[in-house]
Amino acid sequence: MYVRADKDFPTNGESCNYWVARIDERTNTFASQPVQLTHNRGFCMVDTSATADSKRLVFTKRSEDEGVYVADVEAGGTRITPPRHLSMIQGVEFPNGWTPDSREVLYTSNRDEGWGIYRQPVSGGSAQPVLVEKTAGRRADFGFPRLSPDGGWLLIERPSPGSTLGIHNDLLRVPVSGGPEQLIASDIWGIPNCAAPPIPICAYSKKENNQIIFIGFDPRFKQKRELGRFTFIDPKAFYGGMLSPDATQIVISRPAAGDIYLLNLQTKALRKIIVKNWTNFVSMDWTADGKGLFVSALQPAGVLLHIDLHGNAQVLWQPGGEQPVWALPSPDGKHVAMPADSVNLNVWMMENF
Repeated sequence: MYVRADKDFPTNGESCNYWVARIDERTNTFASQPVQLTHNRGFCMVDTSATADSKRLVFTKRSEDEGVYVADVEAGGTRITPPRHLSMIQGVEFPNGWTPDSREVLYTSNRDEGWGIYRQPVSGGSAQPVLVEKTAGRRADFGFPRLSPDGGWLLIERPSPGSTLGIHNDLLRVPVSGGPEQLIASDIWGIPNCAAPPIPICAYSKKENNQIIFIGFDPRFKQKRELGRFTFIDPKAFYGGMLSPDATQIVISRPAAGDIYLLNLQTKALRKIIVKNWTNFVSMDWTADGKGLFVSALQPAGVLLHIDLHGNAQVLWQPGGEQPVWALPSPDGKHVAMPADSVNLNVWMMENF
């Protein structure tokens, strides 16, 4: 008897099942075709043991949940209130942003046997679907969605033809009210992002030789223009950029390092921020007022930091675990939406198998 994980990424988290087969002791190979014993969804089994008569099996049932949490911002972004769970659905969920009025959180969820994008009031209430896909056990390929500044368009990523998500992606827009997808750009680099409402500017990037070219566009009309360029400090590294809330700067970071750069889109000047006592950054987002950054670091546990533009860091949240935790501020600067993961462990017994 052995445990085998499903080949396809299931809709409700990792899934494992028991399989049985006879062993040829001379060759240490299967002497019979393996037979699936259980048909579990959403959890795996560890620490398996059996009673002496082989009639009962005891194991630890392990499942992981990722949920969306919301906190209030205090002290100019350097402190947050204890985070509260927004959605109580078990599964995998992570935030994507806020509606322009700061009243609803937009997030990705794998509820209801499929991956989807939902909006839910921060004050409570039920979630409403924006885009849902029945993925038949695999992860959806709409990337890390963002809402346009006017709230009318959902910006999503799809794999470019012949590619897989994360390698070469196309950027598309989808009406929040419903309608067909429309292509904005092909073969983009990194995650698209937007300025704060009401500034109607979003940005994506493209890689060209040893440079990242940042392209600004208006999601309403798909109008594009070059914003600026960044030359790789390390040609082998990956760099990501985020447009500031007022669309005047781009913060550029190198994951797994402590490098942060600010590119002024008016003067094209580049300034390096040296962060004191922290490194191994995973991702970052601007604070709502543009005076600081919410930075995710792994050292080795996930830590959420507030870093001002002079490199001074303040710990906001350290929920535990090795998963990164990031923060997306509401446009009014009063709240942040964050992901956090948890592990559920319970001892189970199986008999009559």
